[in-house]
Amino acid sequence: WPLISFPVDILIIAGGGSGGGKFYHAGAGGAGEALTAVGYSLFGGTSYAVTIGAGGADPSTATTGNSGSNSSLASLGVADGGGGGGRGYSFSAANAGADGGSGGGAGNDSGDGSYAQWDGGAATGSSYTGFTARGFRGGNMGSGTTGAPHGGAGGGGAGGAGGDVTRGSSWLPGPGGAGYAWLDGTTRASGGSGQRYTGTGGGSVATSGGGGKGEDGAGIAGDGTANTGGGGGGNDRDGNNGSGGSGVVIIRYSGSVTASGGTTSEAGGYAYHTFNSSGTFTP
Repeated sequence: WPLISFPVDILIIAGGGSGGGKFYHAGAGGAGEALTAVGYSLFGGTSYAVTIGAGGADPSTATTGNSGSNSSLASLGVADGGGGGGRGYSFSAANAGADGGSGGGAGNDSGDGSYAQWDGGAATGSSYTGFTARGFRGGNMGSGTTGAPHGGAGGGGAGGAGGDVTRGSSWLPGPGGAGYAWLDGTTRASGGSGQRYTGTGGGSVATSGGGGKGEDGAGIAGDGTANTGGGGGGNDRDGNNGSGGSGVVIIRYSGSVTASGGTTSEAGGYAYHTFNSSGTFTP
């Protein structure tokens, strides 16, 4: 029998990266890459494996944050996990954010008084035929000689770059990069926000789209929200770093539910199949 084309809209989001490891002023994790497709043709009666990537775990040691894991729909589209945030104030080693689906934010300088420039991680996700790739770089740490660098940079999101550390006497941390609003109207895959040593500030606020807030000198760094691909917030002074949020795959088509797999729902004339964990989609 001939294969019957089954048109669907697809969202694939990878796991977000975690905030940078221990010590003050760590960078935040980047969001997982978001791959999107509209009117993509699957084949009726064919089973497609769905893999959901985990978020990057809290590194707990003085290292760059852990990157998130990839999410995929068979081999048709593979979204890259978000990059980990740069390590915090450490007196040694690099503090750059890691590359990933969206890049991790840079941590502060090496602690030797040079206030060196550190770059956020690059967005390295790949596009697949029929899909659009969405991911942005992590925020940078500006160089300078004024004041101590009391903040880390924001992680990149699927809708915008992570915020740079604002250079000056207060060195404000960078907010997380914006998330991406998909066809269902929900925003996901935002970057985590950088850590601020004391007080509150723009970099300490949770970002719409699942990115974790940076620690503000009194609290705990926020984790990326599960099944949004959000990046983890920059660490607090006790070494508690925000973990990345796990990924998600959503498939929708016009009409009522006729396919199988995931958690099903209907809204606005569409059937939705949401995968918060790995499984199989069969149209």
